[in-house]
Amino acid sequence: MGQCYWINLEIKIKNEKNFIDKTNQFFNDKSQFSEPAEMGFTNVEQIMLHMFAEPSYRHLEEFSYENNKIICNNGFDASYGWGDVITNWFIYLQSILEDGSKIYIYPDTGVIHYEIVNGTLVEGQDIQIDTDYPDFEDFEKFYSNEEEGLKGFTKQYNELREKNPELPKLEIESLDELTDWFDENLNPDYEYFLNIN
Repeated sequence: MGQCYWINLEIKIKNEKNFIDKTNQFFNDKSQFSEPAEMGFTNVEQIMLHMFAEPSYRHLEEFSYENNKIICNNGFDASYGWGDVITNWFIYLQSILEDGSKIYIYPDTGVIHYEIVNGTLVEGQDIQIDTDYPDFEDFEKFYSNEEEGLKGFTKQYNELREKNPELPKLEIESLDELTDWFDENLNPDYEYFLNIN
């Protein structure tokens, strides 16, 4: 059993070879893994697919690599411990990342954020989202008037985003688009957001 992740990665590497070598070293480091592995990565895309795509479905929603800048956004299922692997990998790479490099990890709940600022690794706030579900009557009320429901949801989400600006901008025109938008942008259970106080 695992969990869903959504990853927003934007990093600038100092040197492609160092990035590949350092990632290979990470997976072969006994201090990181009880059973280290010799991965043998040879290019940046291989690394992105291994880190941020399901083994049975090697696909990335967004990937670009140009002028030593890597952008990768994707949602995927993995083990509960994989979030720690991603976090430790980013920390391991910090010495070869340029300022402004950042990662947002969205597991089933919360957000984990790291960034390189003035040559130093900075850990962002781990945002915990209220996971109490509204009862059925609340759902009926929410969906009974689409215009009011959309307005109310947008207000709640924007209030949350003011406190946590790293959350993506809400871009929907109807409640029907809500599930797809969350799957593409955050990938948690969107119902969590219906009960924000």
